[in-house]
Amino acid sequence: MPAPAPEAAPEAAPEVAPEEASAERGAKASTADPAALFSGAVTAYKAGGVETARKEFLSIVEQGRLSAPLAHNLGNIEYRLGNSGQATLWYKRALAMDPFRPETLQNLRTVSKQTGFLTFDSLGVSLSHLKPRWFENAVILTGWTVGIAIVWLAWSPPRPGRRWPLVVLISVLSPVLIGSIAALVIVDRDPSPLAKRMVVSGEGTDAHAAPAEASSTIINLPPGSEIIPLETRGNWVYGMIPADKDAEPRRGWVRSVKLEPLWPYAAAL
Repeated sequence: MPAPAPEAAPEAAPEVAPEEASAERGAKASTADPAALFSGAVTAYKAGGVETARKEFLSIVEQGRLSAPLAHNLGNIEYRLGNSGQATLWYKRALAMDPFRPETLQNLRTVSKQTGFLTFDSLGVSLSHLKPRWFENAVILTGWTVGIAIVWLAWSPPRPGRRWPLVVLISVLSPVLIGSIAALVIVDRDPSPLAKRMVVSGEGTDAHAAPAEASSTIINLPPGSEIIPLETRGNWVYGMIPADKDAEPRRGWVRSVKLEPLWPYAAAL
């Protein structure tokens, strides 16, 4: 994976110099490999060519080569262009692939303080970011180890000192096995999985009581806010809205043109 561009918090981004058009770079981008495109985008970004960097990063995404550093850098670019909804969307996509990336978490918190977007992840990440395969692998590994240890313990000769290591091993791994199974069940029953979320990607909008602009407003949704779609009717999406501070989660109708899927890609998270 190519090395990411400098990942300072958005508020620490340097001033942008006037962007210079580069037809030559654009022509090369269409035939370059992803590593070359990434390097070219980073070079353009450092030189102040934010729009050029954005186009080259997006061309990598169109090739199906999305990565956490790439999504993070797109978030930085959208922030610098003043698109807080798009910046939030790309930071969320970066965290979907790498949930413990400190630079992305820091940048997302910065945008959250500025816009106050509503999210199902009060700390930036949640159980939704845990990958089922992590726990599946843990269950398989610990399950086989505990099973073999139990069989060995049952059939091994009762020699002094031979059984204690197996007993200790079983005692240590059994809680890990039980915990992994429990975590797998919890993640599988997650009410707000990342793959189902939609994000207000442009200007802020309102959630309405009915699929009509004239209907009463339930709550304002700042740029970057999330919803879980439950029903679609024409150009409207009815969905679950994250709780606002101490309030309970709400439901309302949002114009579909205001929303983008958090994870619209074929690859599973």
